[in-house]
Amino acid sequence: MSPRFSKLSISELLSRRSKLDPATGCREWLSTKSRGYGVLRVGGRHGKTMFAHRLSFEDANGQIPEGMVVCHRCDNPGCINLDHLFLGWQSDNHADMVAKRRNPIIRGVDNGQHILTEEQVRLIRSADGESVRGLARKFGVTHPTIIKIRKRESWTHLS
Repeated sequence: MSPRFSKLSISELLSRRSKLDPATGCREWLSTKSRGYGVLRVGGRHGKTMFAHRLSFEDANGQIPEGMVVCHRCDNPGCINLDHLFLGWQSDNHADMVAKRRNPIIRGVDNGQHILTEEQVRLIRSADGESVRGLARKFGVTHPTIIKIRKRESWTHLS
């Protein structure tokens, strides 16, 4: 019996709170979720909240090394099937997302955090005689922002 649970082992708890989907092979978490990921509290009322997929992986493989993440091959955040989980760095998780074309790229004014308009970016690129710092003050952005625009490292979708 696990020291984290007085009545059920972790494996039993994970099994009781999930259900196998025969169509996908995912073991879907049926209890509380956050942003699609299964969550549960371990260690009683004052215990620690953990993601179910991490707990499932840890139960089978031991403690997850510091800084590593448990990734989903199936791209289903509610899945706790060990066959669908793998250990990696956040960069591995990101590379997996890009390889599967799941990364929405929101560019320019469609990005909710944009400060500049497309017209302003074009003006910055065409303002040959003005200093970087002067343009940054004029448009209310940092000078590295101006440099990236001029080098075409940002706003790359504009011709």
